[in-house]
Amino acid sequence: MATMTGAKMRTKMKEYQDALGQMSNEAVEYVRGIPVVKTFGQSVFSFKRFKASIDNYEKWVIAYTKQLRLPMMFYTTAINAVFAVLIAAALFMTQNGVGNAFLLNLLFYIIFTPIITVTLTKIMFSSENQMIVADALERIDSVMALTPMPEPIRPLCPKDNSVVLDDVSFRYQNTKANALDRISLQIKPGEHVALVGPSGGGKTTLASVIARFWDVSRGRIIIGGVDVKEIPKKQLMDTVSFVFQDSRLLKTSILENVRMAKPDATREEVIKALEAGSAAIFFQKCRTG
Repeated sequence: MATMTGAKMRTKMKEYQDALGQMSNEAVEYVRGIPVVKTFGQSVFSFKRFKASIDNYEKWVIAYTKQLRLPMMFYTTAINAVFAVLIAAALFMTQNGVGNAFLLNLLFYIIFTPIITVTLTKIMFSSENQMIVADALERIDSVMALTPMPEPIRPLCPKDNSVVLDDVSFRYQNTKANALDRISLQIKPGEHVALVGPSGGGKTTLASVIARFWDVSRGRIIIGGVDVKEIPKKQLMDTVSFVFQDSRLLKTSILENVRMAKPDATREEVIKALEAGSAAIFFQKCRTG
């Protein structure tokens, strides 16, 4: 029981729940988006992401099952072998005859032993449920413990659309290496810049700190001549346009999904944006226009 409910198994349970949650989210997203992905010919790419989540879940289910296989086998054997011990003890203790006291003791153990085994089994499964509940509460606490980004005391508005990264470094929490290390970059208004590099190179992180999803560990990010920390949150969101890497469709029509950035956009404007080939372009036009 200690092996099946110890610290190592709690870690496995967390990884298992992560994989289960990812697969559930991708399944819901895939089913909701089937009409959309078929319309735009993206069914293969959408299913690929869903299949990857299933493969990841399969990996952790197998690992979790293998981790429990030997302890569960020994545990089940032990609690179900008690009657074999009683039979052996009865044969040994009745070599000189059977008395009333022995029969009463044997009857007691025959009645009492199954209660012990059932109780131990319930305790074991309760311990497993306790790990699941503890992991769920930990996830809730991690969300509740998040603190909002501090708002500036004296807010300023950017003068233009220029972006400057001045010796910027950033490190994720509980990591040893910087995701961004002393990055300096200047983008003038009207310029188009593409960040190209291998997966894990820091492209998404760089875009995220510009939108101030996180505050940098070192240096400054300046938009329109103003540090992003001095720009009000609403003003910053109206200034910086972004399209998430992992898109999520809301449970509503395509029209409502596309015109989230501009609720008063007409149906004709949305259709024109879709015909142009990119809702992301439409988002950017709505944000800046």
